[in-house]
Amino acid sequence: MNRGYDWLVTRLAVPAYIWLVRTIWVVSLSFQPNEVLAHTTSSTSLGVLPIPFTAENYGALVTHGQTPWWFLNSMIVSLGMTFGVLMVSTTAGYALARLTFPFNRVLIVVALIGLMLPEQAVPIRL
Repeated sequence: MNRGYDWLVTRLAVPAYIWLVRTIWVVSLSFQPNEVLAHTTSSTSLGVLPIPFTAENYGALVTHGQTPWWFLNSMIVSLGMTFGVLMVSTTAGYALARLTFPFNRVLIVVALIGLMLPEQAVPIRL
């Protein structure tokens, strides 16, 4: 391997390691009782295994919270939007492919250019 590749791997591995350690820490904190978390967030052995270990937070999330309703709402919205976009895109694609009208090619090229640009690359003025 060359030095440039090693440097690239190192530059990518360091942020990935930091993200992974923080994620493991937060997940391990979620398995601690609320009483312990109210006093400290460092009562883990080696920073990974919580002492004492409990899953009551996840049980309370499902039984006492509105999480099932939030999940149902997300499913309804995402499936509805997916179906709507699929229907509009299918009919528009069929019309662009089969029908001839003025500026047909220009409209297809503009649509393809819009698909080539990711949403994050489009500047938004506030």
